[in-house]
Amino acid sequence: MILNAGVIGGTAPGATLIEVLDGKPDLNGDRTSRSFEYVEQTNLTAAGGEFLVVAARNGVTVEQMVTGVPGERSEVTLTFP
Repeated sequence: MILNAGVIGGTAPGATLIEVLDGKPDLNGDRTSRSFEYVEQTNLTAAGGEFLVVAARNGVTVEQMVTGVPGERSEVTLTFP
């Protein structure tokens, strides 16, 4: 159970994978992965905060920041060039 949780929804039409990472890197510059799926759409229940949603298709990667708000759904749609 996650207290003060919200839902992060990520959509990337045509993506082969979507990953949700912590928005802020740690002291080593790495971001902790919170979700990794081989899908075009994902949902993650997480505590409020900043998250980076990354999608990939055929070697092309797109990313966008999203803010998770407790008790709310935060959605992001990524598009490939």
